[in-house]
Amino acid sequence: MVSNLRGRPRNLALNDRILRATLEAIAEHGIAGATVDDIAARSCVSKPTMYARWASRDELLVAALRRLRFPSTQARGSRPRLECVAVLRAILESRAGKGHTVAQRLLAELGANPEIESIFRELIVQPPRIRCEQAIRNAIDARELSVRTDVTLAVDLLVGPMFYHRFIQRGTPQFRFPEKTVDAVWRAFAPDSEAST
Repeated sequence: MVSNLRGRPRNLALNDRILRATLEAIAEHGIAGATVDDIAARSCVSKPTMYARWASRDELLVAALRRLRFPSTQARGSRPRLECVAVLRAILESRAGKGHTVAQRLLAELGANPEIESIFRELIVQPPRIRCEQAIRNAIDARELSVRTDVTLAVDLLVGPMFYHRFIQRGTPQFRFPEKTVDAVWRAFAPDSEAST
């Protein structure tokens, strides 16, 4: 599936309305239940108008889902530890709003749709992992963390609890949960731990 608009650039406000209606339909009914008829009714446009912009229902769904990109809240240029805290906090804060409801719908349909699984990983899972991985490597270079740090494991230990609280655990995480999680990982891979390994 591709998500590019067909032909010449068109009315961006109308495109936006259709894409927002598509996300609303996915949030309520999931990927399988988000029909073109429903989306057209929600956005108050005709189906030919939609198909003039996206060649198929799948293209429209992908275009809408790409609006769920991980937020760019950042502490870039600062210390690696603060960058990790900013990323973890962004994961938790993304529980609010329609985007989270859509993400939950996608999570429920991963096994039935490999392409949706790929989009879920690309837009929701990988961005925070990539940022944390770079921060971990920067921390190793700065000798904040041991040169023996298992980077993949460290990233798993950082983002795993956040995704658990975002998608599975109900209620509010404990106070300063991102900071405490980062502190635990920093202690686990501290340079002075090399002597005991």
